[in-house]
Amino acid sequence: MKILFDTSTLIALFVTKHPNHQAAINYFLDAKKREATFYICTHTLAEFYRHLTSGRKYLNYSPAMAHRLITESIAELFISVPLNENDYIEVISQLKTASLHGAIIYDGLIAKASAKIQADFVATYNVEDFQRVWKLTSSKLVEP
Repeated sequence: MKILFDTSTLIALFVTKHPNHQAAINYFLDAKKREATFYICTHTLAEFYRHLTSGRKYLNYSPAMAHRLITESIAELFISVPLNENDYIEVISQLKTASLHGAIIYDGLIAKASAKIQADFVATYNVEDFQRVWKLTSSKLVEP
């Protein structure tokens, strides 16, 4: 089973003060027992770093702490799915056709990464946003 985590679920998994932390942990551990393989889009690394170091609410990690979490935990547990220029252009073209603009591009990129690996599931706490770009993949959305 292949599960691609989006940024919202990755943050919930690793940030103990996040309101969905325990649910994300339980989902991850249950999937691990079922021998799931975990993935992230390479773009998610940058988005994760941005959120952790934003200083908002419970997201007040130093750059060094965020770097350590990414290199020592995320890189060990998740396989990164790289996107190339053609992937980006394809997503942008599909968003143009659907008249979608703004930050939805990031969900589109994650959906594209999901399609590239033929993920069974995309774990997200932004189901409503992902439904807007879901034509880009056949993976099932799951909210841990």
